[in-house]
Amino acid sequence: MGGNVHFHDQSPHATRAALRDELLAGLRATPKSVSPKLLYDRRGSALFDRICEQPEYYPTRTEEGILTESVTAIAEVGGTRRR
Repeated sequence: MGGNVHFHDQSPHATRAALRDELLAGLRATPKSVSPKLLYDRRGSALFDRICEQPEYYPTRTEEGILTESVTAIAEVGGTRRR
């Protein structure tokens, strides 16, 4: 595994260093994560947005529905304690 990493600025106000720092923080975290905004170039991001709008693509709408219907139960389980 190797190669170059290229950053595509999808956030016009984010600096290259900020994007790099966000990526590195995610890779150092447990569990590791990478923001989806760092995975797509401008064209890929536009394509993904169009895919999400299709009737056949239900995951986002389903997740929103579950969260909307379950917000009270989630809040009760999570409680009000702040870190």
